[in-house]
Amino acid sequence: MKEKKDLVLQVVAEEGGALCCASGTLRGDLDVVSEAVKSNPSALRFAKGSVKEAIQSSMTTSGTSTLPGVMVVLSLNAGLGDNLTPFSSRFLRAWKEHAFMSQFEVCRTSTRFSRACKACTSPSTDAGDTCSGTRETCKSMFENMSQDDRPWAATCWRYAVRFHLQECKENQGFMVQIKEGSRLSDVQVFEETLANEVGIKIFRASIFQVSSRTVLERISRAVRQWSSNERA
Repeated sequence: MKEKKDLVLQVVAEEGGALCCASGTLRGDLDVVSEAVKSNPSALRFAKGSVKEAIQSSMTTSGTSTLPGVMVVLSLNAGLGDNLTPFSSRFLRAWKEHAFMSQFEVCRTSTRFSRACKACTSPSTDAGDTCSGTRETCKSMFENMSQDDRPWAATCWRYAVRFHLQECKENQGFMVQIKEGSRLSDVQVFEETLANEVGIKIFRASIFQVSSRTVLERISRAVRQWSSNERA
């Protein structure tokens, strides 16, 4: 066991994100997680149990990072795949350039995962669908997880949404949802439903002739306030 731990320590020292491939026991080991976070602070999201909380608290107190290892799930007005509205494209570019918001690792599941479950008539939110992204309801479980026990290219989109929302909550993260026009898209409605089921914080913004940078700045202020209130 010690030899295996020594090997993992060497690997995460070079690439902190490799912590995701370690066993559950080592992802809860203080030495291993500390080494991974030293290499890549966002690797903290792969840690388990009290070790994650201890290191997260230590990093916040020391000022190493405002919200270390936090993942954000972005819910934008677009269909599944790479098709983005002009506003969403500008918003993503502004996010990457923003001094505060760019520190967060972002996941946009509708881009990374676009396959429907075998039980779904479509990846949208039809009332007759039976897949709600859980192990009990998803009929594509065989394809759902890669060797490192995470969603991958063949994963059902609904399952991936729930997985990342749950991971985001465990990392004290949040969802950002942008509404363009008078209503949310079908994809966004489903993302919002799962976010409420998981119990994750949602920051929403509606755009009415407002620039992407202005919307992002409003969200940034809200996130800072939430953070200063201990994410209550």
